[in-house]
Amino acid sequence: MNAGIALGYLSVELRAQWGRFALAVLSVALGVGLALAIHLVNHSALAEFGRALALINGQAQAQLLPTRSDAFDETIYVRLLGEPQLAELLAHASPVIDIPVQLPALADNAIRLIGLDPFRAGAVTPALLPSPSASIDTAGAASVLFADDTLFVSSALERALAAERVQVRHRASEFTFRVAGQLPGVGADSLLAVTDIANLQWRLGWQGKLSRIDLVWRDGVNVEQAQISLAQKLGPSVKLVAPELAGQQTSNLSRAYRVNLTVLSLVATFTGGFLVWNSLAAALTRQSRSLALVGILGVSRGGLNNLVLAAGLCLGVAGALLGSVLGFALAQALLTLIGTDLGAGYFSSQRNNLILDRPALVATLLFAGLGILSALAGAWAAARTIRSLPFAQALRGYIEPQAAERSQKTNARRRNSFVSRYWPLSWPISWPLTVFALGALLLAAPPIAGLPLAAYLAIALWLAAGIYCTRYGLAAVSHVLTKLEVHLVRRPVLWLAVQRSLSDRAAVAQSARAAAAVVASFALACAMATMVYSFRGSVADWLTRVLPADIYGRAGQQAGDGLINLRAQQRLRSLPGIERFEFARSLTLSLDTNQAEVSLIARPGLKARDASQMLPMTGEARRPPLGLVPVFVSEAVVSLHRLRPGDSVKIPALHPQQDFFVAGVWRDYARQTGTLAIDLDDYQRLTGDSSINELALWLRVGSSSEAILARVQSDEFSDLPPMQWRATAELRELSLKIFDRSFTLTYVLEAIAIVVAIAGVTASYGAQALSRLREFAVSRYLGFAKRDLLTQLSLEAALVLGIAVIWGLLLGLAIAMILVFRVNPQSFHWTMELRLPLTELLVAASVLIALGTAASVLTANRMMRDRLQQTLKDDW
Repeated sequence: MNAGIALGYLSVELRAQWGRFALAVLSVALGVGLALAIHLVNHSALAEFGRALALINGQAQAQLLPTRSDAFDETIYVRLLGEPQLAELLAHASPVIDIPVQLPALADNAIRLIGLDPFRAGAVTPALLPSPSASIDTAGAASVLFADDTLFVSSALERALAAERVQVRHRASEFTFRVAGQLPGVGADSLLAVTDIANLQWRLGWQGKLSRIDLVWRDGVNVEQAQISLAQKLGPSVKLVAPELAGQQTSNLSRAYRVNLTVLSLVATFTGGFLVWNSLAAALTRQSRSLALVGILGVSRGGLNNLVLAAGLCLGVAGALLGSVLGFALAQALLTLIGTDLGAGYFSSQRNNLILDRPALVATLLFAGLGILSALAGAWAAARTIRSLPFAQALRGYIEPQAAERSQKTNARRRNSFVSRYWPLSWPISWPLTVFALGALLLAAPPIAGLPLAAYLAIALWLAAGIYCTRYGLAAVSHVLTKLEVHLVRRPVLWLAVQRSLSDRAAVAQSARAAAAVVASFALACAMATMVYSFRGSVADWLTRVLPADIYGRAGQQAGDGLINLRAQQRLRSLPGIERFEFARSLTLSLDTNQAEVSLIARPGLKARDASQMLPMTGEARRPPLGLVPVFVSEAVVSLHRLRPGDSVKIPALHPQQDFFVAGVWRDYARQTGTLAIDLDDYQRLTGDSSINELALWLRVGSSSEAILARVQSDEFSDLPPMQWRATAELRELSLKIFDRSFTLTYVLEAIAIVVAIAGVTASYGAQALSRLREFAVSRYLGFAKRDLLTQLSLEAALVLGIAVIWGLLLGLAIAMILVFRVNPQSFHWTMELRLPLTELLVAASVLIALGTAASVLTANRMMRDRLQQTLKDDW
């Protein structure tokens, strides 16, 4: 019978307050769905990336890659096979050209075109071996495998093309191939094409050039010794890397970004617990008479407690299921709309399909479990009031369960207390202060596995302690307002609002419950808004420093046709309307084989005395000792490679014997893996490379950037390699657009936090109006108009909301400082200045107070409609 009563109560209550409970379920679902979607998008991207790497790398145990460009001389391959000391280390070596190309037939979608030697590739990458069509003659020296116009495509690409001939575009060149067969070892959904390596070298003009060499060690070879021997023999033009390193580095590169988004997404789940708490607390208030009757009929307090937990479990399960479905749908939408990198630009995939494998399903269960735990926590907080619910009093009408929390023993202790006049101090304040101190200590902890986990825990601790301390803020305001009681009594409605919301411990506890969701949501929204505003402002200032010219041009880094030689540089200098040119060379190189590659920028004017005018330095530039070449490192290099100003370092990719001096640190928001900056004269002297691939143009007064851009892109300069030209204003606008796109989800999370706060306030004041029907009925009997009661409620809501918003703002700014000064440097290895979006925060605070007050009054008005008279009759 008890179980039947409990189930009946649960079903009736869920139907009666379906709107409030729907908000709680939706909040949990949003948190679960957003966090799950972010994880699924990154999981799908990395899984696709790893599968493509596994296919292309095959059985290769190591790869030789170029150091300073996308290609190297194939004499390296000849040396591998010809020198006995090297040949005895290798079982197989397969030369490869691997480039991205566009297919006009597929709306210029990019695919990978790979050039192979079929005789060598069979032992290393057998999945890439072509299979000629049965209708094509494959015999003799003129075999289709080695023809100069044949292409072998994956089954997915063949279906997409549906043609015997295909046009391929690479940079400014276009080639026509005929489809001569398939790649049976390639997956059915991979877009990939293979041709003979000599054919591809001829078409690209890459005679004597390779992209990489795939290696397989002989059995019994000491791999570490073999790597050292190859590095010494082959010189600095190539580097030896493990083939799986690219996937690991790509995962590490995006890890901090996706972890940050996931943590922020779980904020919605956290605040969803507050809505469950508010909803169930409102249900307990609304059904206090029914609960008392059920208790008298034989259901124990423990049974009623379990009843509330069961309701919370139902809400959590519903939110988790809805959130899982929402996560799948949102993940697919994100893949389609903003790509696999969530707008951050770390990597991209040719396919935007959602991958639902076993790890994805495990993650789904994990995030769903977090949603259920959040709802159960809210239900537990609400169920605590049942332990002190006075059944006899509750049978007479609505009561406030919080009012029963003060037992006779507590009252006696407070009466005898020396600080009874200052009752707020009777609350235990030691544990929130301890939590704040513990969070401060965690801020000194280093990152764990490259992630600011200790900083995230500090944020959680500060947020929890800050929410608990809301009652102290309310009590402090109450203490101040009591001093003004003489003036307030002249305005009865205002006096009642202050007395009712902040008059005693129970009132403050109830107001604190209403303010809790506001403090949590608004604090996190303020923290995120401040962090993004600070970051965007720092990026805008940085762009002003690093983009002083009027026009910028960039060529590709491909060997030969991707660089601007001396002759082309002289022709560019002859352009009229140009006041000054600055040529630069950029490339990637490796400082540590276990870390991602860093960028190198060689530009003029980077002698130690001029660096502060050329780069956004974070400190003073140092003069190098005699014989050392100055190099300036970005903040990421300091963090990842532990290089500090004054250190001496070797960079074998530039010069194996030369020592370089770290002369300073500069800020670079464009390259998360790190950047080295060196003077162009030093670079050309050490490498003998006089080519460039970047240039900046300062225009004469009266010259038009549009006219200059039109001329350099005309046929007059058709002999230049493919170039990207942009005016500074366009480049700046594009950079900030990319920034905003990468923080799109953060903006969404801020909006969700505000909506959750308003919903929490609405639910809480709806419950208060319901619990105070007897009070309002007596007030009406004493002569107060309904308008006066609603005015009183609006003043109460505005007062509590104002206090909550101010406290949430202060708490949010404290959390923002953690995000700016700890989370971002530990996650992305760069720093920024703290900037306060005061106007935006004040507008958001005003809107939140206004909407929260209006929503509370509307909900209270609906609750009081046609119930006041009946409530007074029931009480008598």
